[in-house]
Amino acid sequence: MMAPKEYALLCIGALLVYGSTAVEWAGAQQTSTSTGQSSAAVNSSDTTTGEVTEIVVTAQRKSERLQDVPISVTSVSAQSLESQGITDVFSLSEVVPGLNVTRVATVSTPYLRGIGSNGADPNNEASVATYVDGVYYAAPFGNLFSFNNIDRIEVLKGPQGTLFGRNATGGVIQIITKTPSETPSADVSVGYANFQTVSANAYATMGLAPNLAGDISFQYLDQGQGWGRNVTLGIPQELGKELSVRSKLLYTPTDQTKVQLTLDYANSNNSFNVYEHPKGYPDLDGVVRNLPPYDSAGITPSRDYTQQYGLALRLDQDVGFARFVSLSARRVSTGINQFDYSTSPVAIVSPVVLNGHVNTWSQEFQMLSPSGATIAGLPLDWTFGAFYFDDHAAYSPETLCGIGVIATGCFDIYGNEYTRSASAYAQTTVEVLPKLRLTGGFRWTHEMQSYVSGTAEQSEPIGGSISGFAPAPTTNHSFGKPTWRVALDYAFTNNLSVYVSDNRGIKSGGFDLASPGGTGYLPEILDAYEVGMKSELFERRVRLNLAVFDYRYKDIQVTAINNETTFTGNAARATIKGLDADLEVVATSQLRLTAGAEYLDGKFGTYPNPVLYGASGAPLDLANADDKTMPRAPKFTGNLGANYAVPVSFGEITASGVVSYNSGFFWEAGDRLRQPAYSLINAAVIWKSNDKAWGIKLWGDNLADKRYLSQGVSSATGDLLDYAAPRTYGVTLSRHF
Repeated sequence: MMAPKEYALLCIGALLVYGSTAVEWAGAQQTSTSTGQSSAAVNSSDTTTGEVTEIVVTAQRKSERLQDVPISVTSVSAQSLESQGITDVFSLSEVVPGLNVTRVATVSTPYLRGIGSNGADPNNEASVATYVDGVYYAAPFGNLFSFNNIDRIEVLKGPQGTLFGRNATGGVIQIITKTPSETPSADVSVGYANFQTVSANAYATMGLAPNLAGDISFQYLDQGQGWGRNVTLGIPQELGKELSVRSKLLYTPTDQTKVQLTLDYANSNNSFNVYEHPKGYPDLDGVVRNLPPYDSAGITPSRDYTQQYGLALRLDQDVGFARFVSLSARRVSTGINQFDYSTSPVAIVSPVVLNGHVNTWSQEFQMLSPSGATIAGLPLDWTFGAFYFDDHAAYSPETLCGIGVIATGCFDIYGNEYTRSASAYAQTTVEVLPKLRLTGGFRWTHEMQSYVSGTAEQSEPIGGSISGFAPAPTTNHSFGKPTWRVALDYAFTNNLSVYVSDNRGIKSGGFDLASPGGTGYLPEILDAYEVGMKSELFERRVRLNLAVFDYRYKDIQVTAINNETTFTGNAARATIKGLDADLEVVATSQLRLTAGAEYLDGKFGTYPNPVLYGASGAPLDLANADDKTMPRAPKFTGNLGANYAVPVSFGEITASGVVSYNSGFFWEAGDRLRQPAYSLINAAVIWKSNDKAWGIKLWGDNLADKRYLSQGVSSATGDLLDYAAPRTYGVTLSRHF
């Protein structure tokens, strides 16, 4: 195996060879765009000049050109989301290579470059952190939402342990929503799709008083027909409803002060989490049913319910030598998941009801250097900050029923985890030589966790007394961990640069909420080495960004199902290597092409005594999973997209489409339960009137009607499979005021 330093040197050499040949293409393509831009550009081509449009991101907590940031970032604008049919967190995988978002019960589980968490307990925060307008969403079922009022989405690849810190081991998904404007405007749309799906969206903004602007967004979706049926109960399943509301108030009393208050509410009520066994394998009652995808035979109807609401207050104040930012946030999330492990008309392990709750407070302070700051005459950019996080995650309770669990009634398990986390961080970038910049960042995190169990008891007893046991003793964990970032980047021109970086990220440890008296699991640590290149070539008609990475991963948290409950352990070490690329080409003033690709090689180094099951549920006696493939780490993912705009006498017609490919992956360690390779095709045709006031969109997702899994789990009851959405299509009418 190639040593990390040798691997990094080889990558640097390859990119520098490419850079030396590309520099003459880019040399004459200087751009005057400043890194201090404060507004985000649209992530699409400039149809007037035929150049790629400048993209501004906040990957380093301030506005910068994408091409100037020495981090691998994929930015997707609202316009691209609409044209490519990206409507929620799950479909974001189709345009971001290396991102794999699947569902576990009411939880979305993002994996990025093979880094992720398969845990679904309320305290199992994702390894890929989600931020909305700078606020950290800790609840694993709090990032299950569809997109509305979005300005752009940024996916930061690799550990972001300095500026974001908490549980950003694999990367960060940043969702930036629109900012209120004093200029009145509104957008309204209604749609209808197959499966009797009705949707409505609205966004409005206006000035409310001098220096005060507000906005409100509304989203509603009702899928009245299910993709499948429960053949035992004779009811439809795989259907649901969503509702979300978000509002901002922006107060700017002076040019130096900005105060923003955000309130949001969302809920989802569906039956998408439906398990069945693989064809040829019996359900728990011993009968082989071989039902079609989306159908089931369980005695308990599926139900997934999530609700979340929050409040955030942000203050931006120019204090002369710096910009001071205060961001306070409160979030409350609830997830109720009811399902059937038996997958049969006999209640053997059914129902299972998970009542999860997550309540968080967070407070962050930042000091950001002003534009044009210097030290000893050298350009200097710096950020200092502190972050406090207070979290209560609980099962209240987890309920297990069925004759395979307890002879009569049900069994309730209560568990609570309390987390207090405080960190301080700093990052600075200095131009040590002309066009050569050095970035150094450091963060120290101190965290305390307590596990407090409630009673675990038989509920609703039938013909007998209540049996149970006393709460387990309170258990405490604490740790202090450093994380860091060191990067060196060199700009050959404004349109061509290379960088090399060393990053460390951590993911917090915790306890198994449904296992009273357990010892818990340790934080996981990821060291990442990356070499990248960012370029805009051929008179800025082509944007090509590349990154090569080498990850060293240890104390990996892996969740498995032991009988009817889950537990998490640390799975020793792994190595992940790969290459990813983002490409945008302005072929003509009307045609824009995009492409993305990632090659990944992720293997466990040492993983003794893994908990694994066969397809029938029998335990697999495997001494170790050494050299086995990392879960949810496909060898290759890629996408190809096209957007073609045609002016006509009555407006403009835009045809767009994206094809995404996943080479397949294993759901768990052991190289057994596999998702085969699959491709997805999304397409849309959009008409806009000449004044942009009216629009009609015809769209289709998964047009080839591919069958692939949204979740695959091995357990003592056998393999449990849950399929992703089939082909969907519809029409949307929009009006801009």
